[in-house]
Formats: sequence, structure tokens, C-alpha cells
Amino acid sequence: MKYVIIRDDDTHPLTPPDCLERLYRPFLDRGMPVNLATIPCVRTDAEFSPGVLEGFLLGKSTPGTRPIGDNPVLLEYLRSNPGFRIVQHGYHHDLY
Repeated sequence: MKYVIIRDDDTHPLTPPDCLERLYRPFLDRGMPVNLATIPCVRTDAEFSPGVLEGFLLGKSTPGTRPIGDNPVLLEYLRSNPGFRIVQHGYHHDLY
């Protein structure tokens, strides 16, 4: 038997559900689970290195934190697709 493990890092409250749909629908339709390493309360000013914002922050946002509950569309999408497995990936995604 062969296994494929898919882990996508940095799903967070600002993640557009349509992005996850486009990327992972082929796997979900084949019954393959997708592990989403999720940041439950992302810092919108998280830095990859000093002065460089994390690449997963897609646009400008007010500095602070955003809990995943702020995105009910994302939550409903994840709940309605049981092929997604949610794993915690930090809390704020701070550099240190």
C-alpha cells in the first residue's frame, strides 16, 4: 500500500476558501485527506524576518490579530469538507 501525506502550512483567518477549493478539490474528490496546518489567531504583522512580512499575508491589513472565527465563510467551508484535517500550527505565527 502507498500513502501520500499532504500538509499545507499557514491556513489562517484571512485564507480565501476558493483558494483551498482550487488547490485541493482533486485530492478531496479522490478521498485523499489534506492536512491544513492552521494558525488559529494570526498576527497580521507577522514577519518572516525583520522587516519582511510573512508571504501568506496576501494584502495590507491593520496590525493586530485576527481569530479564525472572524471568517465564518472559511469555517463553513472547512466544516463542509470532511477531507480536510485541521492541525494547529502555532497560535499567532510569531517569528519567535
